[in-house]
Amino acid sequence: MRVDADVVVAGSGPAGGSAASFLVQAGYKVLMVEKERLPRYKICAGGLPAGALEQFPFSFAPVIEQWVQYMTFIHEQAQTTHRLPADSLAMVMRDRFDHYLVEQSKADVLDGHAVLDVGQEGEGVAIQIEGRSRPIRAGYVIGADGPNSRVARSIGLRRSRSMGVALEAEVDPNGAVQQSLQGRVVIEFGKVDFGYAWIFPKSSHLSVGIGSMTKGTHSLPEHFTTSMKKMGINLQSARMKGHPLPIYIKPEQMHKGRVLLAGDAAGLVDPLTGEGIRHAIDSGRMAAEAIIQDRVGQYSKRINLVIGRDMGWAAKLAKVLYSWPGPCFHWLVRNKYIFRDMIRIANGLLSYKQAVMRLLLYTLLALERTRLER
Repeated sequence: MRVDADVVVAGSGPAGGSAASFLVQAGYKVLMVEKERLPRYKICAGGLPAGALEQFPFSFAPVIEQWVQYMTFIHEQAQTTHRLPADSLAMVMRDRFDHYLVEQSKADVLDGHAVLDVGQEGEGVAIQIEGRSRPIRAGYVIGADGPNSRVARSIGLRRSRSMGVALEAEVDPNGAVQQSLQGRVVIEFGKVDFGYAWIFPKSSHLSVGIGSMTKGTHSLPEHFTTSMKKMGINLQSARMKGHPLPIYIKPEQMHKGRVLLAGDAAGLVDPLTGEGIRHAIDSGRMAAEAIIQDRVGQYSKRINLVIGRDMGWAAKLAKVLYSWPGPCFHWLVRNKYIFRDMIRIANGLLSYKQAVMRLLLYTLLALERTRLER
């Protein structure tokens, strides 16, 4: 079968950009298809651990808004602040970050055209593109086209998805508020079930939001407004935007034939933090490696073992934290050692399973210290 590209990557987010980058480095001809015109705005808090960036052979300095120095956690009237290790958590705007990654990948790009359908044809794949009379043919397809992936639907995968929900806005508060939040992320628990509100600082504004990892009805706008007002941010004129969070719940099939899913299309959002960029990058790289190493048949197993198994431990932590936010705030969130472990997890230096084992040790030590102080 005559092919137009070795691999077609649907979607230009972190998963698609990462997959394209590693494939082009290995000598593959890659065509990226994106339904929006690039660069395009993407709703996202934009927190990115340094460990995710270190996988690439180029610097992301041109698109880093700032490095976070502090994280402040709030529950009702209580709050605590932790200092982060230097250069461990970067702030980015997704339009600039995603476009930069696509440019650095050196892949061919077809933007402003959506993938409509994917059909497998023996030793290749036919991809029907919006506005094109004939399908594009390729050896493989990587579906990195978001939580409502058309690629996944085309091949009959991800039919039973678990979606959380987030509501976000970009705001430019008065100078004093803006200045007080430079270099500082703020997280507030207790405003919404199984979720939190947040403030992420950018170079000239703030990205703010609220989200829940569960289905159901949530009074997100009301809670969002109340939470931000408490921190001196008026959302009256802000343009709020909502988006789904495809939470990882259980092992699933992430590929079928010559089609692989990555990032949000594969449902790899962390059930504890709601963060998805890190696993989008990891899964994009693993999808590329599966093709390069001719191990596509092992892709789903690898994703579920390397990412999914640890997400199971994250889900256990989430159930504890969000079921008892008050006690967990005082016993866990305030603990500087537990906080350091969470930063290590984000940077790929520790697994959730290892952190849970250490958490039990920290708890026992704290109980013993309390007993001795009586």
